[in-house]
Amino acid sequence: MSIRLQFLIPMFLVTLGGLGLAAFIAWQSIEGQAHVERVVQSAMDASELSSDIASQFEDAAAVVDRVLAMTNFISADTVRQEFDAADIKSRATLAKFAATSLAPEVTDAAKELSVRYETWRVSARVVLGLDPSAEIPTEELIERGETSVRQQLQMIDSLVSSAASQAVAEAGTSLTASLRSELAYSAVGAMIGILVLLVITQRIVGPISRITRTMRELSGGQLDAAIPARRGASEIKAMIDALGVFKENAIAREKLESATR
Repeated sequence: MSIRLQFLIPMFLVTLGGLGLAAFIAWQSIEGQAHVERVVQSAMDASELSSDIASQFEDAAAVVDRVLAMTNFISADTVRQEFDAADIKSRATLAKFAATSLAPEVTDAAKELSVRYETWRVSARVVLGLDPSAEIPTEELIERGETSVRQQLQMIDSLVSSAASQAVAEAGTSLTASLRSELAYSAVGAMIGILVLLVITQRIVGPISRITRTMRELSGGQLDAAIPARRGASEIKAMIDALGVFKENAIAREKLESATR
């Protein structure tokens, strides 16, 4: 193999490996950043859903409280329309909230909130006259249901804040660790590249240095100088062959000069 190929092939492989490593590092960085963005978005969504369900529940509870405290007649259609509007929004938000992936404890708390809300809702619809029932819930029972839902909402708000902070911190830590690993990979890749270049240089420069040293010895009359082993690139082998011919010619010339003295 020629010197050119001995140099170009390893350099091509090193370059190709460097490009592959760069692509891997870029992919890891993009994935890490995307993960952080997903976690932040999930935290924001959970916080927004928590706020929405609290507001929607208060709208529904306000309808019940207004009916219980009414001093004049309120249209049944108005009561149904206002309660159903808030109720439909609340249940839709609860369904989304129960499917949140922010943290298992938040999901469990959301499911418990759905149970408490449904218990209150059944009683509220009877009190409002929207559903028939053999038993009419007392005002105290309605208030206990509202209190239970509000307490669960407060707990969820606290859980969301805590889980969001923890999730974002863990995502940031993971991204930092990933970046450090990528820097280590880059350093290892650079060291490998340097080692490859040193090996290539040694494979080319070493034989040439030995050939040059032998040529100086022969030129200085040291005809017993050892010819380097015939290995390496084709150009190196050709130089060693030429050096052998030069030595043989020098020895023949020395014999001829000795014979004519």
